[in-house]
Amino acid sequence: MTANPRRAGRNLITALAVVSSLVIMTACAADGAPEKSGTSAPSTLKTGGTLNAGIVGGSAKDTLDAHSPVTHPDIARIIQLYSGLATHDAESKVEMDLADTITPSSDAKAWTVHLRDGLKFSDGRPITSEDVIFTFRRITDPKNPQTMGEALKNLDRDGMKATDAQTVVFPFKSPFASFPDTVAEYNTGIVPVGYDPIKPIGSGPFMFESFTPGQQSTFVKNPNYWRTG
Repeated sequence: MTANPRRAGRNLITALAVVSSLVIMTACAADGAPEKSGTSAPSTLKTGGTLNAGIVGGSAKDTLDAHSPVTHPDIARIIQLYSGLATHDAESKVEMDLADTITPSSDAKAWTVHLRDGLKFSDGRPITSEDVIFTFRRITDPKNPQTMGEALKNLDRDGMKATDAQTVVFPFKSPFASFPDTVAEYNTGIVPVGYDPIKPIGSGPFMFESFTPGQQSTFVKNPNYWRTG
């Protein structure tokens, strides 16, 4: 069996994040004092604070581009900055993300995506069907195809249609049964019309504050992120 490098990369970053979080949660009790081993009373969790994470493999060519990650640090950044229509859970099963439904036609040659209510980008702009269409036209641009461009070569990119502000129909040239799994990959994050990867606006749990390629990224909580908790 051939490993999926994209999913493996996401699992690696998820594992790093979980380990880092567990280290911090274990090291500090609710009052900031070290946990004593053997205590049975659970700590009271608090929101806020700073998580510092180190990830190997960066370079001066590092990017914030939602659709063209190369290294593990690139993958880590785009997972924090962007959300896709769907995602993979801890067991690599597809679950909805920005979309609440992804529905095929009877022949799987068209897929209808409906966005959740009230979605916003990190700058407060609503996430609409036009942003979804812009995103996938960007990914499949024949003059500058992004990482998932080849996987989506069957898409009729000029035939995508917004039927309302929250609904997009994706037409394909032949049946495409793996569409939900494809849009669950981390490098299909939804970006706004006019997206600039130098100072990116995203839809993920964090938002851009500063970035020095090969050295450091600083992100802050996205107050408009759709998930709670």
